Amino acid sequence: MDQRLQFLSSYQKEEMSVADLCRTHGISRPTAYRWINRYNETGPEGLVDPQPSPTWLLPRDARADRDTILVLRAKHPSWGARKLKVRLEMLQPEVVWPAASTFTQYT
Repeated sequence: MDQRLQFLSSYQKEEMSVADLCRTHGISRPTAYRWINRYNETGPEGLVDPQPSPTWLLPRDARADRDTILVLRAKHPSWGARKLKVRLEMLQPEVVWPAASTFTQYT
């Protein structure tokens, strides 16, 4: 955070070009412009990196599917993903189940 504030302080004083400031602070120009834009939009709070968001989120109905998969897996812990999927497709043919590889994520 201190490095970012020092960079922006130097940038605002127009002591050097952005390219020279980047070399001095050891950052890339896209990073520098990202910091500048964040600072201009939200002030010093914009210099804090945002928390990473999950790479995937389950839709609401997929959560119910996940719970069903977990219940069946608890009843049959030795079954693999493919067998679990086949059994669920037989029990609930109206549901579109995810790929068998997705079942392994729910362990």
